Amino acid sequence: AFGRLTTFRIYHEYYEPALEEILIPENISNLDSLTSLILEQNPKLSGSIPEGIGNLTILTVLSLQDNNLTGELPDSIGNLINLSTLKLRNNQLSGEIPESICNLTTMDWSSSSSFNIENNYLCPPFPECMSDDIDYYGEQCGRFVNDDIPPEACDCVLTGCTDIDACNLTSLCS
Repeated sequence: AFGRLTTFRIYHEYYEPALEEILIPENISNLDSLTSLILEQNPKLSGSIPEGIGNLTILTVLSLQDNNLTGELPDSIGNLINLSTLKLRNNQLSGEIPESICNLTTMDWSSSSSFNIENNYLCPPFPECMSDDIDYYGEQCGRFVNDDIPPEACDCVLTGCTDIDACNLTSLCS
């Protein structure tokens, strides 16, 4: 029955006092009929985006914004070739965006209603397919300024970033 589910949405602060956190299960990949996965504004939704998300190959909408997701974007995100909406803003995602994301050829990188990664700890420079559409000094860049910087963001900056001036990184972790 769940295998035929096309839209899965948990929106706006699912609240269960006994639960400390909610994770996206690896077996989310079993929902291979999903076209929309929308998990928004759930402060207890934490952990990383599972690698299995890349098995949802007919997904057109993936919105995981306004949660507490951490870790790096899985490389398998590039398998979502039908994706036209990717919203990841307002999480704690870190590291570099995988080059495989450029496989999302239907994505309008310049439209914040289609693609939004603002307020994360994602490390510039970004993949070539989106680099012309990301304003390193604007909202999409992240929360590197005036915020508590997690250690993994400092590691990213020190090892993964080549543009030290992007996002005012010059004072980061010093």
